[in-house]
Amino acid sequence: MKCSDPEIGYHSYDSYILVSTRSEGHLFKLKNGSKAQLRRIETGALNALVTSQPTLAFSNVYRRQNGTYVNSSLAVQVVPTGVHLLEWDSSVNGYKEQSKWDPRSLAQGNNDQRREIVAASVNASQIALALSGGNVVFLRIKNDAPLLELQLLVDQQQYTLQVLTLRLV
Repeated sequence: MKCSDPEIGYHSYDSYILVSTRSEGHLFKLKNGSKAQLRRIETGALNALVTSQPTLAFSNVYRRQNGTYVNSSLAVQVVPTGVHLLEWDSSVNGYKEQSKWDPRSLAQGNNDQRREIVAASVNASQIALALSGGNVVFLRIKNDAPLLELQLLVDQQQYTLQVLTLRLV
């Protein structure tokens, strides 16, 4: 993750590492010095970053400005229960949630309520998701200032396959 950090400053290299297990996420900070060190960030200090579930995808994203993409403090985190559009806030030294998309919003009856995201891919402006049950969903990051939101573009119904991974190309 790239972000502005008073200890490290804004650089083109990453200053944080997000590690995901099968059940949760952990954030580590790279400490600068003669020998780089990792320091685990405690869960209470993480604000909007979801750590109680595995992270399927996480990416810094660019903000669209005058038809081009520029560096920003935005990030997307995908967990089984949703997609979170986050923005780094240096005043709280953590992320604030700007928008959220829940796969249960596509539910079509009681049997569909347990729909989860099983695979994800993120690029500068789009998010591709595979849901349990075979649906493939595309979201767009709509960042018309000052509004930031996740917008559903496509919900392709019921493929007869269980998706293991997918990638935007």
